Amino acid sequence: VGQMDEGSYPFPLPFSYLGLEDGALLTMTAASSTGITLLDLVNNYKSASHVGGDLMPEVLAIHYTARMLHHIELLHYRGKILHCDVKPDNWVLVAGGENCQTASDVQLIDFGRALDLDRCGDPLNQKFIGKATRDDMLCIAMRSKPPIPWSFDVDTFGVCATIHVMLFGEHMVIDDGLCMPRKKPQRYHERALWEQVFGTLLKIEDGSKMAIGSRPHSVRQLRRTLEKYLSTKTSLLDAALKHQATFLWSRRPN
Repeated sequence: VGQMDEGSYPFPLPFSYLGLEDGALLTMTAASSTGITLLDLVNNYKSASHVGGDLMPEVLAIHYTARMLHHIELLHYRGKILHCDVKPDNWVLVAGGENCQTASDVQLIDFGRALDLDRCGDPLNQKFIGKATRDDMLCIAMRSKPPIPWSFDVDTFGVCATIHVMLFGEHMVIDDGLCMPRKKPQRYHERALWEQVFGTLLKIEDGSKMAIGSRPHSVRQLRRTLEKYLSTKTSLLDAALKHQATFLWSRRPN
């Protein structure tokens, strides 16, 4: 994606492509040696007896949200690619750096639905009409009547769906009247922070009829807000990541 060196490349590496008459086959690296996804992590927290069958700690949900936004920003605005299938089981856990053995970052996998915007005349302003995902993962623009043109919000909606699973342990259901999740953050959550996250990534502006999350500066500013919050919670985050490592599988079961 763009001119990033391999050490900072947060995506699987493509290594073969086969063009067919009615389709194509793109082969990419596995991205993760364990295969453990964010959905697996959530289910581990819910079922692990030694943590009381609880939800993922909120500080981890904020951390992984910031990492997802970082990767989506690179994919969209440097790579000019729409993934079109962002969901909890398409984010795999990976080590947080070359010298780090602990899973503390994520990589986006499964680019089978991806769109290469570089093939469009004006990649960053290209818009589409119609459905590009299954019905329960339609972004707000696709749900609108009449339909509103969509672009990067197809992926930021998927980020929201993933956040919802991390935060509540269940699939996101949208209140179509408010264009927000029906389930609201609880009083023990960082409510203002999550309202900003969901509002930025889901809502359509009245005037421009454009998803706020489709703008590069909106996603970047949201990511920086989360990172600023996390900078005040370093001890809490470190402890949560260390605890996470104590009950994760070494490899995802088949």
